[in-house]
Amino acid sequence: MAVKSVTYLQVERKKQKRVESLKEASRQVKARQKIALWVVQHYDGQKTIKTIEVGKIYTYGILASGGRSVSVIINVMILGLNNL
Repeated sequence: MAVKSVTYLQVERKKQKRVESLKEASRQVKARQKIALWVVQHYDGQKTIKTIEVGKIYTYGILASGGRSVSVIINVMILGLNNL
């Protein structure tokens, strides 16, 4: 009976980690959408925006005290944004 309870706890722990992973992924998607919206609103270029790609958000320092950065690709033109 002890073996069943251990395997049950392991399965529950895996389920909990998966839920946390999905929540983190949705937070990342929302943050990327906000960045893309900001870029579209503040972009002053000669050509119109056809495609926009937002890379992974990197955090520096303890609790983001060193700032954050992300790469944004607009129409295959690369822009680097620091300290968002």
